[in-house]
Parts: sequence; structure tokens; C-alpha cells
Amino acid sequence: MRLYRILTEHKNRAAIVARVSRDFHGFTVLEAAGMWQGVAERTLVIEIVAETADYAAVRAVADTIKWANQQEAVLLQVIELTGSELI
Repeated sequence: MRLYRILTEHKNRAAIVARVSRDFHGFTVLEAAGMWQGVAERTLVIEIVAETADYAAVRAVADTIKWANQQEAVLLQVIELTGSELI
């Protein structure tokens, strides 16, 4: 299992949640404070726990968010989970 984490500017939240919901039935959305090129910005953190094979679907979500928010970049983190289980 992997934890996929997408960090993006906090805009278009409803559209982002709708987009992630199309491919994933469970995920977490957190609000945070971030910095990009020395400028503070409100940030959304989307966390998805999924199988390794889901990378392409998560990458497609991240690409869509980047385009929709007109951002230079979004951060996609891929974290291997060991010893984790859904109970």
C-alpha cells in the first residue's frame, strides 16, 4: 500500500473533491499553510491510501488539479506504507 499526498494551492476545493471522488472512494483533505517561492499561501493537502497500481490514477488527478488551479507545479508525494492496514 502507498500513501499518495498531493499539495496544491487552496482554491477550487469543491471541484478538487469532486475530481478525486471520481477515482477514489476514500481520501482525506486537509487545510494547511504553505510557501511557494517565498510567498505564503493557503494549501490543500489531499491524501489517498491506495494500491501501488493506482499511481497513474493519482498522477492524473494531480495533473488535473495543476491545470485547473493554473499552477506552475503541485507536489505529489508517494510514500510506501509498511505495517499499515485498514481495519
